[in-house]
Amino acid sequence: CFEMRERYLSLIQNAKQTLDILMAYFAPEEDFLDEIASACKRGVKVRLLLPQNANFNHHLNMLTAYRLLGNIDRNLNIFLSPRMVHAKVLVNEKILSLGSCNINRKAFCSLDELNLFWPNDSRSFASSLRENIESLFQEAHLVKSRQQLHVNWLWAAAEHVIM
Repeated sequence: CFEMRERYLSLIQNAKQTLDILMAYFAPEEDFLDEIASACKRGVKVRLLLPQNANFNHHLNMLTAYRLLGNIDRNLNIFLSPRMVHAKVLVNEKILSLGSCNINRKAFCSLDELNLFWPNDSRSFASSLRENIESLFQEAHLVKSRQQLHVNWLWAAAEHVIM
């Protein structure tokens, strides 16, 4: 698997205060779920934005959100966007990453992906991206309980085989 996996893990591990994750197809391996949970436990405010109705991998997205909500009771907010947000973005207080790489095995191991890693600073690129991200979170719906996530377990299992 190529280096994007380790770069993403490092970005999560190095978050001190905030971590935003926007992902079209979110099917992380256990170590990612563990690192997100660890970030929340150390006080990092984590926001995850997924499409409410992904055009692919939808039930696996919902299953991942379901699992995260079951393991983390504070510092995690999951949002569902009414749009098919196809963004792949990770942002902590120091670095932002924007590109084509989803957090899943297929993206890490068999696809050719490209991301930009940029300082999360006051320059116009970072500021504009943060404003755009914030507008996506503002129009999304906060998931308040696991019951709001409609997971078809059979479909999620089938999607896991593909991803």
